[in-house]
Amino acid sequence: MQRKLDVLTQIGPNLRHRHFQYLHNKYDSELGDFMRNAERHCTKRYTTTLEYSPTVGQWLKKRAVLKWILRWHDGKVPDPRNLIRTAKRQQMDDPLGIPRLEIESRLVACMQKIYQLRQQAPALRKRHLRWCLELARDRADDTATKEIQEIIKNEARRRQQRTINAQIKPQTSRLVVNITVDTPEGKQEYSSKEEVEHQTAQHLRQRFSLGQRAPLHHGTLHNDFGNLADTEATHRLFNGTYVFPPNCDTATMQYLQEAMHIKAAMEQYPMNTQAVTSKEFTTFWSSAKESTSSSKSGRHFGHYKAITHDPALVNIHVTNINLATTRGEPLTRWCEGVNVLLEKVAGNSHIDKLRAICLLEADFNWWLKIIFA
Repeated sequence: MQRKLDVLTQIGPNLRHRHFQYLHNKYDSELGDFMRNAERHCTKRYTTTLEYSPTVGQWLKKRAVLKWILRWHDGKVPDPRNLIRTAKRQQMDDPLGIPRLEIESRLVACMQKIYQLRQQAPALRKRHLRWCLELARDRADDTATKEIQEIIKNEARRRQQRTINAQIKPQTSRLVVNITVDTPEGKQEYSSKEEVEHQTAQHLRQRFSLGQRAPLHHGTLHNDFGNLADTEATHRLFNGTYVFPPNCDTATMQYLQEAMHIKAAMEQYPMNTQAVTSKEFTTFWSSAKESTSSSKSGRHFGHYKAITHDPALVNIHVTNINLATTRGEPLTRWCEGVNVLLEKVAGNSHIDKLRAICLLEADFNWWLKIIFA
């Protein structure tokens, strides 16, 4: 990937705009595939409903195998060889020959057993950790002993803190699965995915277009400045020669005059045209919270936090970002975001009491912080 990026950097100045964007987005897409593939192979996911122990883990594995066999019966497993090998480890010699009804009955019994283990799971977890600690001490492994003792202390601390939080912390917001909207007939509640998205889109469109009511969006001012303020009138405003129309209100005049003063003040400072550095990348991502939500593409905070110890990988990502920003040609995925609704008041799902935020790509959002913040 580094070699491809070096080639793209060398030939970039000689390429046309569209051709360069096509090649850069193709490279960026391949880089994203590697990132997601690495996560699938490196991440170990554990259930959070039960505290892990060998007994609990065995029943969870059995449940996963039974669900896997049901997916094979539904025609969703084209190659069953991995399924057969995994089932044999669970003492199922002929998993594909077991009738579907028997698999379903076994799955029900397995889930009932897992439910029963919920009360025993904490004690089984403590017993498992004590057993691991004894084994580490018997083989005189000081490193393993310290690590297991630290795990025991941290888990005890978390259990204690959860009990405290349950009593003193206020109610947290829940996932927005339904919304309430005021209608001429009264309050109407919507719960289906299509209805929630439709009503939310209509409301957010009105909420985010309130700026169109301003005087700058109508009449002579709009004709002079347009939507992007890239007209000749803008240059006259910054030069102090623009003549306001007679019907322009005082607040709008003061607003535009303040823009002129800010522009004049900013010209006294040198423009920051430097690219972001690997040091800035490492400093930010090494201390970032991995649980922060971001990135429609799936390149979340954990991907960038995990590579901070590898200078080669850091250099790839920093160069990839600088290649887009220094040429003024953003990546396609940077132009997309995810709108998320959050409850301002826990339990209140009225459309006017929901806060809408837009999640940008993690690396693009970081670049915005470095440059503008």
